[in-house]
Amino acid sequence: MDQCQAEAIRMVAAAKREASAPRAAGTGANQLAFLQLQQARSEFEADAEAVLADVAADFQTKSIKYEYQIADLENAVAEAEDQHRRLEVRMASAVPPLVFGPSAAQAAVQAP
Repeated sequence: MDQCQAEAIRMVAAAKREASAPRAAGTGANQLAFLQLQQARSEFEADAEAVLADVAADFQTKSIKYEYQIADLENAVAEAEDQHRRLEVRMASAVPPLVFGPSAAQAAVQAP
């Protein structure tokens, strides 16, 4: 999409430069051809600007949609983390902590 937008901008800028360039006055046929060419350039410029506006509007719409999707996913992750934390707390309180006494090796070393 960025490539299309850049190409449209380049074409509009080129059309504006060519349209604003001074032309030598010629015969009536040359002037008519020049006017037709200038009209075609104006139409092309208007079409390119319309396409560019459509692309920009589509981009804005999609970016807003993705922002909402990202926010929804972030909320889902936060909820999952909260549920996991609550589950860890419940599990820790449900199972009494394990208390290890002295190991058999330590007891044998300490026995005289």
